[in-house]
Amino acid sequence: DAFMRKDGLTLLMETASFWMGRATEINGRLEIHDVIGPDEYTEHVNNNAYTNYLAWHNVACARQFMAMFGREDARFTENAGKFLARLWLPEADADGVIPQDDTFMAKPAIDLSRYKAKAGKQTILLDYSRAEVNEMQILKQADVVMLNYLLPERFTPQQCAANLAFYEPRTIHDSSLSKAIHGIVLARCGDTDGAYAFWRDGIAIDLGDDPHSSDDGIHAAATGAIWLGAIQGFAGLHISEGELHLAPKLPAHWQKLAFPLRWRDATMHITCEDDQLTIETTAPVTLTLWGKTLHVSGRKVCARKDFLASVNGTATTEGRHDA
Repeated sequence: DAFMRKDGLTLLMETASFWMGRATEINGRLEIHDVIGPDEYTEHVNNNAYTNYLAWHNVACARQFMAMFGREDARFTENAGKFLARLWLPEADADGVIPQDDTFMAKPAIDLSRYKAKAGKQTILLDYSRAEVNEMQILKQADVVMLNYLLPERFTPQQCAANLAFYEPRTIHDSSLSKAIHGIVLARCGDTDGAYAFWRDGIAIDLGDDPHSSDDGIHAAATGAIWLGAIQGFAGLHISEGELHLAPKLPAHWQKLAFPLRWRDATMHITCEDDQLTIETTAPVTLTLWGKTLHVSGRKVCARKDFLASVNGTATTEGRHDA
């Protein structure tokens, strides 16, 4: 609260004001033109889905926290309301795929297999100019998939799976930040084996067979993404509406995943195993575990079978467990 009151809210409002000023009115709706999204091979596009959704989210958060902390600004609030109501958010097609931008779907696709085999080397630029790459369905890194990762509550698991299926074959992963994010979204979609393969590829960026991969320094952001892959992917940790959620599903040959977590006033230690999860906490916490509300004080061992429906092994959404 102290940070938000002193600095955070001002930062949110300033960045929100930037995005509101960046939008252009086209045929009665607001659009954001001439941008580059996370995919650095696709430049100068209109209505990049990642950009538009995150701009909307930025403005919505600013308005939410203004109300929470009693910050009054009538003009900002009015402009924010108009922006949120009128900004174009690219919609998923009948297959669940969200267009990366206004023109991506009309571009030709090519076979990227030999470039994907040398991911991180940018070998595509030996055969094509950047201008040519910009006019094809070629991604350097996660773009719509990154959007699905950051705002999972906005999209159904089916839409996330559809975007993975469409965009991953078109993604070379020439950025060290790409594979770990694909892995997390795959894990959330239930494909633990596929997620683990991406996670291992991410580790190989600095710890693989190439002895020169870190000559100029390690890929620090990618190491953070690898940590997120384990915690958000395999431990299934995420925060939704200010609440902590866990839904662990470990790779088949992993026996245990343990990590510390600071959550509000509590310091927690979480140990995930195949058939159970153990939570130790210094202060009472409430969280959602495998779809069920759980209250924990001290130490609690949770058997997986008590939280998953016996019919199909999926998380239930009813019931409450207290410890």
